[in-house]
Amino acid sequence: ADSLFSISRALQRVYDFIVIDAGSSLNENSITLMDLADRILLVTSPDLPTLHDTSSFIQLSPSMSIPMNKLLIIVNRQGVVGGVRTRDIETSLRNEIFCKIPDDEPSAIRSVNRGVPLLLRYPRSPASRAIRKLSGDLSSLKQVEIVGLVAEGAPA
Repeated sequence: ADSLFSISRALQRVYDFIVIDAGSSLNENSITLMDLADRILLVTSPDLPTLHDTSSFIQLSPSMSIPMNKLLIIVNRQGVVGGVRTRDIETSLRNEIFCKIPDDEPSAIRSVNRGVPLLLRYPRSPASRAIRKLSGDLSSLKQVEIVGLVAEGAPA
């Protein structure tokens, strides 16, 4: 964790934004990255198991000294058939959603299977447009920030 801390600090001096996919498990490295991050993108999806994990992470955040204003909630696959509605997600998580990435499963699967990023293969798809908007929203934040990415709710 000390090496990771040193490397992250060195990167901060060179780059305006650093995005790190810290995965979905809590370990010493992911906690170190979250400590260093100015913002944490907490990615969830509109299904009950993932939302439960997301809620658990949010409840655990204060014990890890993560202030709530550091978390940005991202809903992936928003609008998926049978998924939990956006307003119900915000109510259950007691947080506003920062970004909604619409469900675009056919394009996403084709991109993964071809090994070509969705933004390159299907630049006009709804998901690609939402990801570009997220990028713009993040880059418009006033201060230089490290953004840590916590995938799919980070189970506690």
